[in-house]
Amino acid sequence: MPVAEPWPSDPVPELLTRAYAVSVRAGGTISSRVLSAHLNQGKQIHTNASLMGQELVGLLREAGVGRPHHGRVPNPSGGAVVMGFTAGTPGRAITAYEARAVLPVSREAEPGAV
Repeated sequence: MPVAEPWPSDPVPELLTRAYAVSVRAGGTISSRVLSAHLNQGKQIHTNASLMGQELVGLLREAGVGRPHHGRVPNPSGGAVVMGFTAGTPGRAITAYEARAVLPVSREAEPGAV
């Protein structure tokens, strides 16, 4: 049986899908530092939590999604609030990227569409 090939141009950036998966596994809230450490397991791409956060926030903005409380989340290990992400935030961005990718196809499929 043939193996399905990945989509050649996935509309959702890999960083966003990986961040979503990690934040869900972490219980829905994760600090940027811990997220960066998890994303680096097996791939040394995002070695700086601050730069990873900036890149991820840029992807969120591109999708029209903002971070509640300016990105401050309760520290999952206790203590003061930290910069981080809730699973819902990248989840909404993924939905937006997917909807944006489907929209042009939907318009072409409509009778009389220009």
